[in-house]
Amino acid sequence: MERRLWIKAGLGLAAIALGARMGIQLEPKRLEAQERSSERPPKKNPKASKPRPSPEKKVEPEAEVHWPKDISRLQGLETDHVPLLEVLSPESKEEAVQLIIRVGRQMHTMTQAHYLHWVQVWIEDLKACEMSLQPGDLIPRWQLSLQRKPSMQITVKAKCNLHGVWANRLVL
Repeated sequence: MERRLWIKAGLGLAAIALGARMGIQLEPKRLEAQERSSERPPKKNPKASKPRPSPEKKVEPEAEVHWPKDISRLQGLETDHVPLLEVLSPESKEEAVQLIIRVGRQMHTMTQAHYLHWVQVWIEDLKACEMSLQPGDLIPRWQLSLQRKPSMQITVKAKCNLHGVWANRLVL
């Protein structure tokens, strides 16, 4: 943005300098008090009066996250939307833990009308990875390798276009 302003300012100065060489003088127009009072005030555009947020600063409201009431007894929408986590522990503590993720006990539909936008894996408070999805994608399960840390907290979130964000948490 600063570079564009600098370029525009530079072009403006170049135009003024070129005009001066050609004998053209640019003078700002000043209105006298009488001229200003005789003019009608400009119409206000209601759309222009509202400040529009810039695309970079647009912040989506925090969506409500649905957590399973009882992971052993999923009911209703939980059966299709709650991320399920399975850990395959290695024999030695030095090897990576295999985390298997799938969304719902039954595979979530992936049609144009009803699908998952994304699945995110969070370790502690940091997003470790995100898988973006679109209608038609097959999403049976994902497998990730993680280095085990004491009392590591893993949270998986999945966003359905109709039913919002669903999450599940596991502490190793």
